[in-house]
Amino acid sequence: MKLLAILPCLLLTACISPKMVDSHLEAAKGQPLDSLIKQWGYPDGEQMVAGKRLVTWKDTMDGGCQRTVELDQQNRVEHVSARGELERCYYLTKGM
Repeated sequence: MKLLAILPCLLLTACISPKMVDSHLEAAKGQPLDSLIKQWGYPDGEQMVAGKRLVTWKDTMDGGCQRTVELDQQNRVEHVSARGELERCYYLTKGM
């Protein structure tokens, strides 16, 4: 009986592809930092690297997902990346 309850969850996560996560990340490009903060919460860190401002959100649940955005001079997202558990990254970037 427990297997029947778990089976739909396993099937759902198996269907998430890197392209699905990438489409969520692409939707963040051009958005202002304030918009991401409203959707993702306050970031866990910020740093300057080679003259670029990088802002990072770290999640440790279910294998975790780290999302990093590079901002332009107007605090809009130029580049965004995620690494970690595919399913967790998918759900954390959903709604972009």
